[in-house]
Amino acid sequence: MEYQDYIWVRIWHGYLRKASGKNHPKELGGLFGGHVVLQIEGHCYGFFYLNRKKIHVLPQAEKYSCEFQKQPISEWEGIIADKKETTICIPVNQKDYAQILEFYEQALKQAPYDYAMFGQRCASSVYCLLKDLKIITGPHYYLAAFYPDALRRTLLKHARKQNWKVVVKRGSTDRIWV
Repeated sequence: MEYQDYIWVRIWHGYLRKASGKNHPKELGGLFGGHVVLQIEGHCYGFFYLNRKKIHVLPQAEKYSCEFQKQPISEWEGIIADKKETTICIPVNQKDYAQILEFYEQALKQAPYDYAMFGQRCASSVYCLLKDLKIITGPHYYLAAFYPDALRRTLLKHARKQNWKVVVKRGSTDRIWV
C-alpha cells in the first residue's frame, strides 16, 4: 500500500491544577480530560459538546448536544498554547485521506451521533474513524479510547509498531500533566 498523505492526531493532555495554576479556568475532565482533534489540510477537526452545564450521560436520539468544528491550525495553536500536547503523524493512502475529509465535511453539516459520557466523544470519534478505515486495529473504544489519554496510549502503541512520527510539546509548569 502506498502512502502519499498524512493526518495528524493532536491530543492535549489531562492535568491536575497546582496551587500556582488556580488562575486557569476549570476544564471538563481534569485528570481524565484533555481534547483530541484530527489535523488535515491546514485545519483541525474536532467533536465538541454544546451544553457546557449538562453533558448527556447516554446518547440522545433526537436532541444532539454537539457539533463538529473545523478550526484553522492557528486557532488550535492558540487554544493549546500553554497545554501539553502529543501529536501523532499517520501516513494514509489517498483513498483513506479522501474518506476522512468526506466524513468531516458531512459531520460539519450534521453530526452523525450525539456527544455523551457513555457514547461518542472527541477521543472515541477519532478512534472509530481510524478503526473503520482499518488504519488502526483494536478493541471497542470503551477499552481503547474512552478518554483522550487512553487514545493517546493506544495510538502510541501503533506509532511504535508502525514507526509513525510522534511529537510532544511541553505544557505550562503550573499544572501536573498526565
